[in-house]
Amino acid sequence: MPPDQTIPSPHSGGGLGWGEGSSCKRTSQQGEWTVFEDKCETVCFTSIPTFPHQGGRSYVPLSKSGERCCSRFSGSENSLPPLWGRARVGGHSSPAGFTLIELIVVIVIIGILAALGGQLIVAPVTGYVDLSRRTRLVDQADTALRRMQRDIRAALPNSIRIDATGQFLEMLNTVDGGRYRRYPTPAGVGDILDFAIADNSFDVLGNLSRIPVAGQFVVIYNVSSAGNIANAYAAGAGNRATVGGGSTLASVVLAPAFQFAMRSPQQRFFIVDQAVTYACQRGVLNRYDNYGITAAQATPPAVAPALVTGNVAACNFSYNPGASQRAGLVTLSLTLSQAGENLTLQHQVHVVNVP
Repeated sequence: MPPDQTIPSPHSGGGLGWGEGSSCKRTSQQGEWTVFEDKCETVCFTSIPTFPHQGGRSYVPLSKSGERCCSRFSGSENSLPPLWGRARVGGHSSPAGFTLIELIVVIVIIGILAALGGQLIVAPVTGYVDLSRRTRLVDQADTALRRMQRDIRAALPNSIRIDATGQFLEMLNTVDGGRYRRYPTPAGVGDILDFAIADNSFDVLGNLSRIPVAGQFVVIYNVSSAGNIANAYAAGAGNRATVGGGSTLASVVLAPAFQFAMRSPQQRFFIVDQAVTYACQRGVLNRYDNYGITAAQATPPAVAPALVTGNVAACNFSYNPGASQRAGLVTLSLTLSQAGENLTLQHQVHVVNVP
């Protein structure tokens, strides 16, 4: 609209009215707002080209963010028009606000931001859960292998045996050991271990760390875990005797009296209390103990097991006996699985095989 053009004042009706008045004249142009003066009042109008009035345009009083857009206004706040901020067309008023398209666009943007934010949160949380599960599996496997290592290192030399499947590992557990007296003292005293007869006691060179318990076993020169010669598992091998009552730290009593078949080159003897078996069975690793020593390996022994660890997906045991001049080597492989993740640890243990 040209400057200084007069239009009917909104006071005069025309579907926009709010009181009486005459024509008003535009005094300035501020962006999209057109300022008119009417009866010492300054009112902001904007043109709505879609509604026909005064040459196809309607000039409607509007407010910006609910406030007057003009800096000069004479009168009280109550004298503001009741339709301020609304466009009145054809006798009907329509409130200002979001259109449906704007609302849909906002919803779509919020959805996109929510999806991106979800990805940013889910990835670190998933990584933390995976790391926690992996750490737990490593700890379980490491604890189980170290428990087996302690028992293997305490095993009687050359007593490790593993079945054909590699799932069962058995050993004879030693609780003490020392050197027996082979010759009397220069004064002609001392209880020697006589290999020519069935002897019932012998002196220990130096003291034992604990007093032997009746029912335990004395083993001398064990060189094999199979056969009938120098094999502590075999009852007739001639190298395992039963400890009787009355033993001390410096003397071992045998009951009944026993004749050992072979001497130890280093005069060594070992105190054995029981056989121990580790077995991988039905997704767990079990430990068996406190059962009888038998020539044939029991898979499994006929006693209740103790659970070592669960979540076992696979395991394998192997043993290289080496020779009398060096240590044997036990290789342990244990695979644990949880929530679709597998973790395998392998551990090797040196065992003394010098009898």
